[in-house]
Amino acid sequence: MLTDNDRQVVTDILARLHVQRWIRREEAPDMLRAEIRTEVERALAEHGLELAESPYSAHYSLRLSPKTRAALAYDWAGNVSWDANCYALLLIVWIRLALPRRVERGQADRQASTLFPETGQAMKDLRREREISYPQLYEEFGRRLGGRNKFHQYLRELKKHGFINYTSLETITEGPMLELLADGEGLAAHVRESVIPRILQERAGQG
Repeated sequence: MLTDNDRQVVTDILARLHVQRWIRREEAPDMLRAEIRTEVERALAEHGLELAESPYSAHYSLRLSPKTRAALAYDWAGNVSWDANCYALLLIVWIRLALPRRVERGQADRQASTLFPETGQAMKDLRREREISYPQLYEEFGRRLGGRNKFHQYLRELKKHGFINYTSLETITEGPMLELLADGEGLAAHVRESVIPRILQERAGQG
């Protein structure tokens, strides 16, 4: 049974999620308590929402529940006015910043005799924020994605939606929503089943 203090903790977590859009895991240690987490999830469900989290992410956030999305015929990708190049840049950023976690975890799983721990230092290491060089990213993809002005426009869009962070165009770090809003498993499958075979085919053709 929740105490008055527990209810205040739940209220604080919900308020911060609504106002800030995301919170770091270490800022909400009470979410590790089953009774607190259950109450947070129950309160969100009452309003058609669910907790957004990933074992690869250092953050919690919010998103519409599957039931709400189905009722509204809501598709996040269809509700932002991005062109194909902006989605391509999101995929590129995800491959550079998020995909390596899945590779590292797969290697650790193969080396371990037990399941990879969801808590502890190993997962903290996987969740650490990663970065990529803007000059290198632009050199590789900028011209293909419309040139400098368009490339900057796409970066601003990704930043606005929480997929990336940057203060100057030198270093780009991942944003909280890269793991939480992007369909990580779907993107991984797309890379494995579509992107990699196409790259190999192109290279074979060049050879």
